[in-house]
Amino acid sequence: MSGSSDPVDGRDAPSILSLVIQGGAGEPECVLMIGRPDGAGRVRVREWTSNDWQSAVVYDVTADEIMNRVERAVRAFRRVSEDPRSLRRWLGAADR
Repeated sequence: MSGSSDPVDGRDAPSILSLVIQGGAGEPECVLMIGRPDGAGRVRVREWTSNDWQSAVVYDVTADEIMNRVERAVRAFRRVSEDPRSLRRWLGAADR
């Protein structure tokens, strides 16, 4: 996670996190800007892909859906810019 402070510290955690997932197996590389989860556990995502870096898609998903996507990428040996354990803690830190 970006910055010098610990991203899982509820006081210092950023409100938006950037995440890069390496492309592979016919999937493009992507950059996700993920907002902190709301009270229902949903996050706002802004996503760019290597198919079209100029256009972002904005959507809402659950924090679990983000984690599932990251874990699938890791299992496929694709690079992910953040440690999945740290990301899980960051996603769960919204109600601190």
